[in-house]
Amino acid sequence: MYVGSFASPSYGLWWDGKQLVYESFVSGYEERVQSVIVPSDAQWSRFWQTMDAINVWSWRERYEKSVPVAGTQIHDRTHWSLTIARGDRRVESSGDDAGPNDAGFNDGAPFTVFAEAVSRLTGGYAFG
Repeated sequence: MYVGSFASPSYGLWWDGKQLVYESFVSGYEERVQSVIVPSDAQWSRFWQTMDAINVWSWRERYEKSVPVAGTQIHDRTHWSLTIARGDRRVESSGDDAGPNDAGFNDGAPFTVFAEAVSRLTGGYAFG
């Protein structure tokens, strides 16, 4: 999982086979800070309940908001990506300034709820 852009803080989280690894970067992808996280069973349970509630399993492969500038698209926007698997379910999804059921990252939008769930899973680390 990743969210951020070159011009703003960025965050990443992945499973290394035993534990979660969290990374944060300041703008320009400088000053990387990495932490190892071992969520409790209760944190995992709440995370998976939230994934089911926002139906992350049905998210499209790609979400993008086009911003034309002289016939081109601007690509220095907030980018996010995720790959999640649990049991026989799996989803790979990503976006640029857009998410499911949402033209941006508004409060209550599925991607915002997802980012809040990731933050709770990590014990309060920023994600988004």
